[in-house]
Amino acid sequence: MSNLHRGGLPVGMEVTRLQIALGIPTTEVIPYSKIEEVLGINRKSVRFISICREWRARVYTENGLKLVAVRGMGFRALSASERPKHHLEDFIRGAKTMVKAARSASEQKFDSIPADERPAAIRQAERMARISRASEEDARELKALPELPLDESEKKARGNAKHGK
Repeated sequence: MSNLHRGGLPVGMEVTRLQIALGIPTTEVIPYSKIEEVLGINRKSVRFISICREWRARVYTENGLKLVAVRGMGFRALSASERPKHHLEDFIRGAKTMVKAARSASEQKFDSIPADERPAAIRQAERMARISRASEEDARELKALPELPLDESEKKARGNAKHGK
């Protein structure tokens, strides 16, 4: 097997093709079908996902725009007023994941761990329990913050997503 593309096949040409065809994204949804048409690749393929990931990263680097997926529809850029809420949601999602991992670690049975490795495993479980408590407290505080009002484009995107449009 060749080691020519150890990090995967290059996607730069396809990303450039997307940038030329779609221009600078706006808060309007760019449908998956349009991206499929430009690339000539099915959206369920790993290649499509790789190209879109790199395209989103390049749009962020070059234009400072954060592209988010709209479930079942496509991608759209976040407006400046939407970004803080999006980052907050990301943080809460990450905190929940940490809490879940910490709970799993704290439920660990130490009987099956060799005696010489047991103290390190117990310290790690205790550390995870402390992280879990801190994350739960942070998540509660963040949830208590007032909701930010939705702008028109977000209302429209959420309404369309609910109705399968």
